[in-house]
Amino acid sequence: MNSGPFNEVEREFEALLAEPGMEGEVVLRIGQLRMLRRDWDTALRWLDRASAATSDRIHLAAADYFRGWIFHHANRPADALAAYKAAHARYDTSPNLNTLLAAELMTAGQRLEAARVLERAMRDQHNHAWKDLWLLMVEGDARRAGHYTRQMREAR
Repeated sequence: MNSGPFNEVEREFEALLAEPGMEGEVVLRIGQLRMLRRDWDTALRWLDRASAATSDRIHLAAADYFRGWIFHHANRPADALAAYKAAHARYDTSPNLNTLLAAELMTAGQRLEAARVLERAMRDQHNHAWKDLWLLMVEGDARRAGHYTRQMREAR
């Protein structure tokens, strides 16, 4: 497990745990780092903690999405399907999530449901690609980008 740069980033996030209102996102980010390190059990514990610490729809969807990814890679297809379905119930305009959910549905023999979800993913890909859940979490908290852009335009 290559953990060099992740250790430093994780320590920086852990330092933010004491900040009021930050726990949900901070533990989600730590869980994401552990997931990327393939430290599945630890990642799942952090993601469970994230889900308990926030009511933010996008953070909850991301925690479920990351769980699905972990379960898929840990060869736990039923758990992956359940996690992707939970993420999709919270955030259904993510092309990557919809594609992964469709793949799990196909594997489970739920072809009609997979086709419906995949059709949505393909339709939304050109309309909502910037709303992809994975990109929102990897690129940072982009939910406010439109708001910030409007503020910058107004300030000119």
